Amino acid sequence: FFLPYIVTSVDMNYPKFELGPFTVCADHIKPVLQCLIHSIMFHRTLGVVSPREISSDLFGSIAYVTCKNDMVYHQIEEKIQGIMNSFNKQLLHAQQHSDQAALDANKNSSNSNSNDSNSGNADMDRILVLFYESKQKEQWFGIGQTETKEYWERWDIILNVTKSKKDIDLYKLEKNVKSNIIKIIEFVNANYHHLPKLPKEKELKSPISYPFEITMPNKNSLEHGYTAQVLRGFKSTIKKFVENAPQSKLS
Repeated sequence: FFLPYIVTSVDMNYPKFELGPFTVCADHIKPVLQCLIHSIMFHRTLGVVSPREISSDLFGSIAYVTCKNDMVYHQIEEKIQGIMNSFNKQLLHAQQHSDQAALDANKNSSNSNSNDSNSGNADMDRILVLFYESKQKEQWFGIGQTETKEYWERWDIILNVTKSKKDIDLYKLEKNVKSNIIKIIEFVNANYHHLPKLPKEKELKSPISYPFEITMPNKNSLEHGYTAQVLRGFKSTIKKFVENAPQSKLS
């Protein structure tokens, strides 16, 4: 029996900061994320950087700060666009599922499922921004190396996504985003003792930024990501192996 090598990539002991919640429709998600994520990243850049103000496409009175380094800016924009692409795919899939359920209900109204309250909704309630240190560990018998990510900070952007713009008070949303940009500044000024040592140049994906991830977790995933789920499955496999192992007979 071979025990697989599992890399634990989540550290439970890092600070977690929560922003929101923000009540948004699909068209509002990207502008809100741009304001917040660029603000977070500006305060987690390395060394002295030149700020650049960018006016929000949605909010007339908000200009968020980012650094002038084009590489960092485009990295963040690409990750935000990746989030939007995933969201739009989920939205399309959910709508197709809703349409099919409606057709099935029309064919046989007695079997219609009226309890599917999530029908037509994408499975997203938060966006995570995570900073980590990248470390190399040798595999068994010293053959090859495995990269592990030790997370040291997490930001949760809480979203309440609605279907209709009619449900959105844009003035309240703008005010909410403004207050959370201020909250970001307060968080970073009050919490700095957990910052890791400066990474080596070869470990940096960007010349002036800590390694980071921007992800859209599934609502049904475990709080700290998929690693815990993998470990739980691994423990279940080991348990079954032990339970089904042949019993030795003592003479």
